[in-house]
Amino acid sequence: MEQIIHEFLNNDLTEAEFFNLSAEDLITLKEYLLDMRNKDEEFKELIEKPLNSMKDKCGWINSIGYFVMNKKTTGEYILSSISLFPVDGNTMIVDKTDSGEYKSLADRIPKIYLLNNNIRTEYYRQKELVYIQDELREIDQKGRSFYGDLLGTQESVSGNFSVSYRPNLTMNLWADGELLANYPVRKMKEYDKPYLNETEKNKVLTKVQIRNHKI
Repeated sequence: MEQIIHEFLNNDLTEAEFFNLSAEDLITLKEYLLDMRNKDEEFKELIEKPLNSMKDKCGWINSIGYFVMNKKTTGEYILSSISLFPVDGNTMIVDKTDSGEYKSLADRIPKIYLLNNNIRTEYYRQKELVYIQDELREIDQKGRSFYGDLLGTQESVSGNFSVSYRPNLTMNLWADGELLANYPVRKMKEYDKPYLNETEKNKVLTKVQIRNHKI
């Protein structure tokens, strides 16, 4: 990680102050995070009907998370996925295939692995996705319309940091390709260990700044 980033993290100045940039029309990561979590609550109300229908058809579904990637230049959607959080076990992530059907990212499980109870449960739950295709499609369409271009990876005002937000899941802060901090809504398996500890990551929320997207 570049020395200038270490110096920034170890002082009390905001990003605009430290890099001598205009603070006009900027918000802190803390403000952005609060705004987006409020947005998530609105989305939950918007998808209440299809989500309840999914719960009725597949009793193992408890709640969902929504994620989308889009191009920075055009806002065009590259892919979207829906996380199905079960009442037990592991999260299932589904996305839209070329055929228009929503399938699990782990759709093809070799039969040898079905000896494992957890994987066998995952296998049979994947088969039940056929019953909730309409609901998944409705949630995906509503998510794309509702969040618009708010979910693409954003650069901070100095360009030294990038921020990615996943509704009802987490916000991640990166620098030089390294995960500085994450701010999860729910406990999830971590594949990258954050650089900052709990105290440091709370402090950086009020230091890093992005353009105000008028959420």
